Amino acid sequence: MLIQKISTTKRGYGGNIYEWYLEEFLSTNYNFEKVDLSFHLRGWWRVFEFPIYVLRLLKVCMFPKGFLIRNSQAAFVPMRKGRGLTIVYHIDETLSPLGSRLFQKFMEFGFFLFTRKHDPIVVISKYWEKYFLDHGFTNVCLAYCPFEIEKYQVIDQEVAEFKRKHGFGKRPLIYIGNPQPKKGSHLVYEALKDEDYDLVTSGEGNLVLPKAKHLKLSFPDYVKLLAACDIVITFSQFKEGWCRVAHEAILVGTPVIGSGLGGMEEILVSSGQLVCPDHRNLNAMVRTLLSHGKVTKNGLGWAVSFDLTKFNKDWLRILDLHSSQIIARQTTHT
Repeated sequence: MLIQKISTTKRGYGGNIYEWYLEEFLSTNYNFEKVDLSFHLRGWWRVFEFPIYVLRLLKVCMFPKGFLIRNSQAAFVPMRKGRGLTIVYHIDETLSPLGSRLFQKFMEFGFFLFTRKHDPIVVISKYWEKYFLDHGFTNVCLAYCPFEIEKYQVIDQEVAEFKRKHGFGKRPLIYIGNPQPKKGSHLVYEALKDEDYDLVTSGEGNLVLPKAKHLKLSFPDYVKLLAACDIVITFSQFKEGWCRVAHEAILVGTPVIGSGLGGMEEILVSSGQLVCPDHRNLNAMVRTLLSHGKVTKNGLGWAVSFDLTKFNKDWLRILDLHSSQIIARQTTHT
């Protein structure tokens, strides 16, 4: 059986990283075809490309060659009954840029309009599993995010060299996320900017935080950054699907404080980290962690269980279930 998967973007967000691993699994284990529908234009220019995108999407969803896997960005049009599933990472456009927010609202409306309650949906945390079950969906599967555990093994010498290279001294080093409003780094910054800490951000974002150092790093150096930090704060202001940064910090042994919105709460609670809904309490929690906070053996053991083996088994189970239903249906019709 052919499995097709729609790809809607090439950018390195958490959901896309999830799909990269899924595509690797599919190409290794199945007759697999990737359908690239990603936009070539950016920003408001995408308005001109959107009609072509919709037509191509309709063609793939209504006339799939085999079993079709799509994400929620491609789920605002109908899909042929019983011929595929939809991955939903999260539904919350809070603090996204205006154009992105309008597009997400449109996709959300189309998703709930056209998706049947018994259509298979894959989610990546218990929060969103409960969300869809509470909304009447009856075929919700959970397949957690995967991590290549060996990539998070950092030795002390590498950490020391990283800190010297980027000018970090003996003051506590605190990572506050991407400099974006939806990631809440501005709230963390306001809570901690007058304290004797080194604050650092990384990745994409345009917030100006004068007392925080911003780094654009390769993935190996990003891992070293997390390992070099005394605390990682993930203060997202929208309901996360999961939160790779929080999980990655735990993998390198760095304690985490998080807002706990969406799927992030499951990470923090399961690994024994701190949930902080109000940024006004951040300073006190940071001081507590600096005094005696650490990732416990149980917390680390929980984090390392999310490896590629678990991910592949979850998806093998999901696809075996639904592909067998397709084969049975085709046999019945013939």
